[in-house]
Amino acid sequence: MRNNALGFSLIEVVIAMAITVFAIVSIMTLLGGALQSNRNSEQEIEAANLAATLLLQYRNALDGKRSGNLWPGNFPIKENDVDSDAAKTEYSTPIGVAQNGLVLGGVGEKDVKFGLSYKLWREDLGEKAPYYLVNLGLRLMWPPVAINGKNKAVEHYDTVSSILVPK
Repeated sequence: MRNNALGFSLIEVVIAMAITVFAIVSIMTLLGGALQSNRNSEQEIEAANLAATLLLQYRNALDGKRSGNLWPGNFPIKENDVDSDAAKTEYSTPIGVAQNGLVLGGVGEKDVKFGLSYKLWREDLGEKAPYYLVNLGLRLMWPPVAINGKNKAVEHYDTVSSILVPK
């Protein structure tokens, strides 16, 4: 007797389902990686923008100080932190900063956007040069829990800028 039933056998259905599940899991894995990469890119762009803002604010604070203005109190880079050792390689202890670059003292951790460390050193350009070369290295770290020193930052953005400052 011949079996003329139309349809798929149980084994064919199971194999088709296994292939479909494998394809869906593969796609979901790729999507998860793409989303994480996108989040990291967004954070790096925000860190680069914040670093550029901090460098500009530091230059403006130096210019303002020469004009007799006070150093901004909530600015994360301290006025007298310049090291005369040109080979300075260590960053400062991380502090929490908001998206606008201001120090968040006593504010809840949810408002902290990045951990900020910096190194600041001055180079003498020679006796006849009317300027010092002040170098500012910034390291912005995220996630922000990295600032407490217990957790390692997953990502960081580093930049160094040099500013000519009159002697």
